[in-house]
Amino acid sequence: MTNAGEALSPYVSKQSEIGLKYDNGTVGSSLAIYHTTQPRAYVNDANTFVEAGENRHQGVELTVFGSPAENLRFNAGVSYLDAKQTDTGSQVFDGKRVIGIPKLQSNFNLEYDVASISGLTLTGDVIHTGSRYADAANTLKVDSYTTLDLGARYRTKLGKQDMTLKGVVSNVTGEDYWQSVGGYPGQGYLNAGEPTSVKVSATFDF
Repeated sequence: MTNAGEALSPYVSKQSEIGLKYDNGTVGSSLAIYHTTQPRAYVNDANTFVEAGENRHQGVELTVFGSPAENLRFNAGVSYLDAKQTDTGSQVFDGKRVIGIPKLQSNFNLEYDVASISGLTLTGDVIHTGSRYADAANTLKVDSYTTLDLGARYRTKLGKQDMTLKGVVSNVTGEDYWQSVGGYPGQGYLNAGEPTSVKVSATFDF
């Protein structure tokens, strides 16, 4: 790179947001509409790292949460994001989607306290991430993916010490996916998602 080691001026992003929130003590929800602009940097044809144009993010996010029963809790959300490159000075990039940003993302989390076993809670998480582009010209597209995690935690005592045991099976269905993508033209990257795995831990409250 012709200007390797050179620092660009600090970025200044601007964001405006408006939203609504409702909560009746059992079930609640929130809705937010937002608009964000941030300077855009990339490596140009002269192999120089420069600031040119903006990344414009416009989106809407809806969340729903609550506890419809004493031993049941949930949290769900969905967001739609239109992230475009603007005023880049290049027809190759103008109007193209920002690297690594999906249009659609959603998640659902559920927790259930097992009444017959005091201290035991079962958990489940479903996360969906839409397709993304791995380059600024939008020529390399990464498919969408959905993962499922299942787990449990058990609150008990070790002697007089409060202890929580946790176990999670991540990516239960064995989904093959790219967890993150990013970079600049000619210097992008792809990070593989986590395979099916089992994680256990113990925490203590002091």
